[in-house]
Parts: sequence; C-alpha cells; structure tokens
Amino acid sequence: MPHKAVTGTAAFALRALGYNAHRQFQRQLQNPAEAQNRLLKTIIRDISQTDYGRAQGIHAQHGYDAFAAQLHLQDYDSFQPWIKRQLAGEPAITPHKVRHIEPTSGSSGAVKHIPYTRPLLNSFSRMFRIWAYDLLSAEYKPDTGRIFMSLSPATGDGFNDDRDYLGTPLRQLLSPFLVLPKSRDMPAIAQALATERDLEVISVWSPSYLLELLAQMPEMHWRAAWPKLKLISCWDSAQAAPLANELRALFPGVIVQGKGLLATEAPLTVPLVQGCAPLLGDVFFEFEMPDGPIKRLHELKTGERGNLVITQRGGLTRYRMGDAVQAGQFIHGTPSLTFLGRSAVCDIAGEKLNGIFVREALQPLLPNAAFTLVPVKRGYVLLTEQPVSGLAEDAESALCAAYHYGVARRLGQLSAVQVLAVPQLVTRLRAFHISRGMKSGDIKDSALMTDSTIAAALLRFLDETQPPVQRSAA
Repeated sequence: MPHKAVTGTAAFALRALGYNAHRQFQRQLQNPAEAQNRLLKTIIRDISQTDYGRAQGIHAQHGYDAFAAQLHLQDYDSFQPWIKRQLAGEPAITPHKVRHIEPTSGSSGAVKHIPYTRPLLNSFSRMFRIWAYDLLSAEYKPDTGRIFMSLSPATGDGFNDDRDYLGTPLRQLLSPFLVLPKSRDMPAIAQALATERDLEVISVWSPSYLLELLAQMPEMHWRAAWPKLKLISCWDSAQAAPLANELRALFPGVIVQGKGLLATEAPLTVPLVQGCAPLLGDVFFEFEMPDGPIKRLHELKTGERGNLVITQRGGLTRYRMGDAVQAGQFIHGTPSLTFLGRSAVCDIAGEKLNGIFVREALQPLLPNAAFTLVPVKRGYVLLTEQPVSGLAEDAESALCAAYHYGVARRLGQLSAVQVLAVPQLVTRLRAFHISRGMKSGDIKDSALMTDSTIAAALLRFLDETQPPVQRSAA
C-alpha cells in the first residue's frame, strides 16, 4: 500500500492535472451554445478534409445549417463502408490518424469497430480529469487511494489495459494505486479483490458485473474485506437503477455514483456532484425529438426526451447512438442528461413496444428485482428472479397501457404475457451474452430485448443451463 503521504501527494497532483480542464468545463456550462458552436467549427474543418465531407459538399467555413442540411443522420450499418475505408488507411471520415480500433456491440447487435484518434482519446482523458477533480474537491478524500477499475475484460481485441483510456500522465500517476489482478477471468479477479483490504474505489461499467464478482466471494468475506471502501462508480440509471440500489444496500455509507452517459463511441457526460453534465467541448449533441424535429443541446427544456445523435472527434458524424435521454436539472446554463433506455422498438404485431415504456410500466411491479421482457412467436415472456403473486396478470395490465399493445391483445394478435422465474437471472444473462462473443463492458441491462432471434437463443440457453426456469402465464 502506498504511504498516506504518497497518496496525498498523488491526489494533489491529480487535482493539478484536472484543474484547467475543470475550470474550462465550468465556463462552457455557462454558455452551451457558444461551446458547442466552437467545437462544431473544429469538427466541420476536420470533415471538410475527408472523403466523406467532400462527397457531401462540406466546406470549412460552413456552420450548423449547412452541416445539418448536407450530412444525413447515420447509424453504424449505413456508415460502415466509410468506416472500413478509414480503417484501411484512407482519410475517409477523419483527417486524424487512427491510433486504435475498439470493438463494441449491443445486446442485440453484431460487433462494431470504432476508430480511435488522438482527439477522441483526449476526450476520454479530459472526462476523467474533470470527474476526478470534481470528486476530489467534494465528496471523496483518499486515504489509501487503491482503485479497482474494469471497463471490459481482455478479449484479444481492443485495449489490453483499461489504463490506455487515460493517456500517459494519468496512467503514470494512477498506476501505483491500481489493483491489477494477474488474470482478467472473473474468478481470478474475485480472488485478488478478496485480499485487497486497502481497496478504496471500485469503477466498473455495469453494477451487475460487480454483483457477479461479489457472488463469487463468500459474503462474510467481502463484507469485511474492504473496510476502507469509499466509492463505487457504475451505471445507475434506467434498468441499472435497481442493481445500483442493491449495491447501496450492500455497502451502506459507501458513495455509489452513476457514470452517466459513457459509451465506447465517446464519453458523453461527466458525473458531477450536481448531475451528469454533457461534455460540451468534445462531443456535438443533437436530439431527435418525438414529434420529429432535431434539437440542439441548448434548445432542450427540463423534462424533454429525445434520441441521442452525436458527432465526436473520431470521425463518427451525426451518429445515432440508439439511446433515449431526458434533459434534467440545469447545471449553470446547461441541461444535465439522464439515460432512459435504448430507443429501439419490438414490433411483433404492430404493438411497437420500446424499452423505456417497458421499464417504466413494469418496474413498479418489481422495484427491487432484475427483469427483462423478451419476444416470442406470438407474444412476450417476462424473465425475473423474484416473481410475485399475480405478476403475470399485473404485467399484462401494465403493458396494455401502451395503446397499440392493447389493440393487438384485444384482436388476438398477441398472446398473454408469460412469466418465467429465472434464478440468478443477472448472472445467466451475462453468461449468455458472453457466450455470443460480447465483451463484458458492452453488456447493458435492458428492460426489453427487441431481436426475436436472439430472444429465442436466450430462452434455449436458459432451458439448457441449471437451475431451471419456472413458467406461469396471465
């Protein structure tokens, strides 16, 4: 363990590294339109030097109106040919050299390859500096400084070490304090953490990952193993909220701080004491609103919801993230952003269910339990660890609040929802996704699975693994 004086010196150095970035960020929050316009000017200059930009008629002097008129909204599939050209060495989508290729995938999608340029890597480093400065200035006073940080396991692709996201100065500063198990297999990580009595900070993406680590350690052991634990950083919104609350119950007195919007494609928000603030100087934000128009960040009002579109410094331009977000309280002059869920819909018979509605409809029925709704041939199955009496009927009633779902049920186009009691649901869902080649850091807890083919594979996987599931229906 580093001496306390060394820890204090390192904390001072970390605050010094983050001071300028934090100060600039605070100024940007006071005028988000100005900060975003300044960033967009840089981005348009970059785009104008690319094959994609030239093909779309983009010039360096263009402003937002030309940018929005001449560049279409993209998802990965439509943009993939340009990305492939960039990865082959052409200046297809960015004039900057690709320093790294990071694979990512969603719970219902194939692997995507995201090019990382130096400006994009700097965005991740800047986000960490701002976050660390804010944390050290407010809630967290380090003692040992020992940190376990796991963004994703080594898979042979992507970063071999989570420190690579941070850049050289931060990497060198934090390395003496990082808990680095020799193997990144989960049993080995659990064993290494079990002996780390000076552990003070745990940073993971999904709370389900940490809960699974805990499940591999004797409960009496991990409750006593980390007497100095002060902070857990993980997702805590949308479907991850009950799992994060489970961590809060397991570790009373420990700060469980949400990561906000953090994706392989870009760092999107910075978790501050006041809320999750958009990274204004690194990502250009647009929002597809439910009634059709595109809004910019400074045009959002508190409570408004939209689907997130980003332009970042690695060449992804007007890129649909597939995430729905809500504008929250303003931090200085900028709305905070909260992740609501994936914006994709499931449509067996015209019901058009989306994950946000499903979560909001069913979570009151299962406030402290993990669950997910999956499509089958003529209806849906609700998977949960803790079924309660009458759950199938109550879930059916809640889902019928969606107009098109109710119509499909009345017309007999959909069968009644079934409930499957699945012991160790979170662990088994993670095992299923990993068996399909997903990285642990890419697995997001979701209220709704939209791909019926993957849903069928999941149900087969659950039937073939132990312990068995138990069925009931409305």
